[in-house]
Amino acid sequence: MEASMKRTLQREKARLKRMRLKRDEEWYLCEQQTVEYEFREHFIPMLQYSSVVLIHAVFETLLHEFCSEIEKQRTLPVTLKDMHGKGLDRARLYLTKVARIKVADLSQWQELRKLQLVRECIAHAYGNIDELRDKGQQNQIKALEKDGVHIVHNRIRLSETFCHRQLSHLSDLMHALQVAAKQSN
Repeated sequence: MEASMKRTLQREKARLKRMRLKRDEEWYLCEQQTVEYEFREHFIPMLQYSSVVLIHAVFETLLHEFCSEIEKQRTLPVTLKDMHGKGLDRARLYLTKVARIKVADLSQWQELRKLQLVRECIAHAYGNIDELRDKGQQNQIKALEKDGVHIVHNRIRLSETFCHRQLSHLSDLMHALQVAAKQSN
């Protein structure tokens, strides 16, 4: 994904170089700085943000499907929709209280919380941690530096590997949930 953006930036720079012959040097340098700034400050973060939101949404859908399968297999009287809360928290509550799967004990679930924090900041504050109402969330996000979540000018910046690692964690979590479901049955 980022490699594609870098190639696009290189193509744009090449286009500017071709136009350089028709314009003066000052115009060229100004345009080149503008293009580099737009890519660095807007396009790349926007692409990363949309990837995080998409990964989160797909996983939430898969988790809801997993809960429905557990309900059908065990003929449980309560459905996921009967539970209070939203999204991943509601699924965690359902799996814990109704299906008796100890999701909080899974280390992969803690990794999911990192993705959830980043996604909430992106979705509700466009990555600007100062706009989060919960100061505790701000501190939790700042603590994710070692995981590839950086704060630059109060906005979240993700390392190239953050989304890849999150996909791996989510895959591991689905596997762990399936194993835990078999053991608790």
